[in-house]
Amino acid sequence: MVLAFPIPPEQRIIRTHTGRAEQPIRTVIETAVNGVREEVDLDLLAAILAGGNLADLQAALHLDTMIGRVFVDLVPLFSDLIYRATAAGELIFAETAGVPPLDVALFRREAAVAARAMVGELITGIGAGQREAVRQIIAEGFDLGRNPAGSARLLRDVVGLDARRAGALAKYQSELEAEGRPDDQVARMVEREGRRKLRSRTLSIARTETIHAARLSQNLIWEDGVRELQLDPRVWEKEWLPVPGACPKICAPLRGKRAPIGGTYPLRGGKGPPAHPACRCAERLRRRRN
Repeated sequence: MVLAFPIPPEQRIIRTHTGRAEQPIRTVIETAVNGVREEVDLDLLAAILAGGNLADLQAALHLDTMIGRVFVDLVPLFSDLIYRATAAGELIFAETAGVPPLDVALFRREAAVAARAMVGELITGIGAGQREAVRQIIAEGFDLGRNPAGSARLLRDVVGLDARRAGALAKYQSELEAEGRPDDQVARMVEREGRRKLRSRTLSIARTETIHAARLSQNLIWEDGVRELQLDPRVWEKEWLPVPGACPKICAPLRGKRAPIGGTYPLRGGKGPPAHPACRCAERLRRRRN
């Protein structure tokens, strides 16, 4: 006899959207594999396989490039899953804690206001005008319900490569030229890699600044709850939630650290995430420890 157990609503939502994401995930991987095929030098690959020097195989197959493309294109899919899981968790938290559930419309309005005023301070290599344009794009993302990937596409016309990515692109070009590839092939490959790196940078900016605005909005709502006597600061406090693989120097030491609603975290946590570019950490309310 098979026993059936009820599936919690947040798990049901996660399973549903994970199932829907399976085909897009396969498409992302297949596209990344097909994208590096013309970059593979078949003569070099044959020589490596014939000589048995498998240490050079990863570079010959451009596996790092392929993996980088997979990462960039999978992030929006996983971000959507995380967002929907968080939305489900918010309702369950509100029910069990006896506090009002998050007003999504209010959250977006507060986040848009915060974005227009405060985001963008972590971005390097841009001027004041570009920073203002970034703020406007992130704010409009909340106004329109646009995801970070959509904002990233708009940011490509605003920001260029940072020094680290520009240096990596120059190194990539030098390596291709050292292999003796034709100039037109090198130009095509460098242009394509430059677009990929710009896509990576703008997605990182969009994700980081969206998290920043969302964190500011959430904290404003929590602080409003304290003022309106819906949240008792003697009972509730906020907790830092690093993601798996979080920055070992800044975010990982903050795992489990707590702060008063509206207050600052110890160490280098400040008022909350993001603590650095591409930071994906979050916060949640927890009952205060006795």
